Amino acid sequence: MTTADGKQAVEEVFEQGTSFNDIINLYVLDRELRLFLLGPVEKIEIALRGKIISHIGNNSDRGDEGFQTIKLFARHHYNLTNNRNKRLYNNIVHKGRGEVVAYLKDAIRSEKNEDAKKGLQSDLEELQKLKDVDKIADVINEYSPYHIMHRISFGVLVNIFNILHQKYADAISQEFGFHTRPLRSVLSTLIEVRNACAHHEPIWFRSPKTMVFPREYYPEIYQDITKEMLADPSQLQDALPKQGLYVTCAAMHLLLNRISETTTWYARFKPLIYRFQFGMQSRMGFPRDWDELPFWRGPLPPMEE
Repeated sequence: MTTADGKQAVEEVFEQGTSFNDIINLYVLDRELRLFLLGPVEKIEIALRGKIISHIGNNSDRGDEGFQTIKLFARHHYNLTNNRNKRLYNNIVHKGRGEVVAYLKDAIRSEKNEDAKKGLQSDLEELQKLKDVDKIADVINEYSPYHIMHRISFGVLVNIFNILHQKYADAISQEFGFHTRPLRSVLSTLIEVRNACAHHEPIWFRSPKTMVFPREYYPEIYQDITKEMLADPSQLQDALPKQGLYVTCAAMHLLLNRISETTTWYARFKPLIYRFQFGMQSRMGFPRDWDELPFWRGPLPPMEE
């Protein structure tokens, strides 16, 4: 079969017995899942913003004024020992400049005093002319981190976390109940999830590109793998979650419960997932009877040392 322009058409293959109503129902469920996941990702993003500012600010010697004097883009806060981190830092500083420029433009538009407006315009022009990254950082560090942190994207925020010095990253990770390495991976995956949800991409069968959930850190999300299962690949495949949405949701479950012990997200999440047929759940990486695992039913496991 060819298209009107002579190219070979790609034939869609549907499972036997699939009806048009099945397709519509799956589309509707996927839309509900996208809308549902956006809320928890937002909570995690807000918590991360607060923790970054808090841990950098706690190192200020200005007491109650510490928040206003935080040098968010000071080089000594970051691990710049490799070229990748240096490139990320340069990108973060330029993004920070963009947010300060936007802030100054807003301030100029709303300022009524002409002398003050001229001062803001002068600051804006000076900032826009700068090319050296360290000089840009020096200028934008004079502004309250509030003016920057509430504007920057989740992606830039995660990049900030990714190149923070280990002492900051470890302290933040500890509060989330994670080790730093898997938390960096999980946050990168949540960027993918949020972008997919915001841009109406199908989410139910999506496998994260950046995360391999570390079983050695959190084995509780997996069913026990028995010798019988190892001898029968079909049982093993059913018992072992694949690299799908399941592991992402498990990571979100950990984060949300560390942020708030009274979260009700799981009570709403479980019935939504069970509206997907089991075959669909399996493609999402959910093992059979996943909600019976101790990880989902009882107190969250402590972080292993």
